[in-house]
Amino acid sequence: MLENELANTTQYFQKIKSICSEILEIDKEEPISETRLHRYLIRGIRKEYMPSLTSIQGWATKPTIIELENLLSNQEALAKQMASASISGKDEALFIGNNWKNNQHQGKNWRNNRQQGNNKKNNQNQ
Repeated sequence: MLENELANTTQYFQKIKSICSEILEIDKEEPISETRLHRYLIRGIRKEYMPSLTSIQGWATKPTIIELENLLSNQEALAKQMASASISGKDEALFIGNNWKNNQHQGKNWRNNRQQGNNKKNNQNQ
């Protein structure tokens, strides 16, 4: 399908619009409506965009083709930005290691404080 051939959302939308224009050249009597174009675009979109498309289905006013393209392009850009900002494996291991050490230290403090509190209660009861 087209989504496997194209690098990004913008290219996908351009390709679908181009195909629809070619169809219009062949059959000028029956132009493709925006609703039909909308349906074509949604059916071929990548699976990672399905949650966004599902939420759009519940909107009172459906987005135009341009709005849909902008929405999915922005989502694509955000996903790329988040992927590039993720923690590398080495940094993640250091982060987890430091948290483990801190939690272990805090655990000892908590146990010591609890023990001291119990000792005070025992001394008061005697």
